[in-house]
Amino acid sequence: MWLSTTKTSNEYKDIDNLVSENNISIEDKLNSKNRILECLKSKNITSTEIKKLPISEIVDIANNTIKSYLKTLNESDRNKVERILKEDDSKLSLRYDIIKEDVIDKLNSLKETSEEDVVGRINETLDKLNSENYSKVNYIKLKELNSSL
Repeated sequence: MWLSTTKTSNEYKDIDNLVSENNISIEDKLNSKNRILECLKSKNITSTEIKKLPISEIVDIANNTIKSYLKTLNESDRNKVERILKEDDSKLSLRYDIIKEDVIDKLNSLKETSEEDVVGRINETLDKLNSENYSKVNYIKLKELNSSL
């Protein structure tokens, strides 16, 4: 055999002993059962090391992530995102609510004239819209959805 030179250990020997119909002594079966129970009862102690980073380092990581994302956008999209990020939240929140109502109306009118599978996707989108609250990221996504409808 091709495994004849390989030495392996059977890690499931206790399970094999317990369920096997071979002539295994009751004592071996009980020992196997007890080892399995002990293994199941034992708590796996895993240590998780928590790294405490200073706020300045976290801010630097966030800024670098945003910069690298903005570099992937074309010039016009980058300008749109930067304008939205600089915009006042209260104004954007009002616009978000208006656009959200408009998108919901558009989706409901599309739902009436669409096929079954499309209606399912529209319902998923409506559910997601109704569950989401204002954020700048959600505002950008909603604005893009509105323009594509």
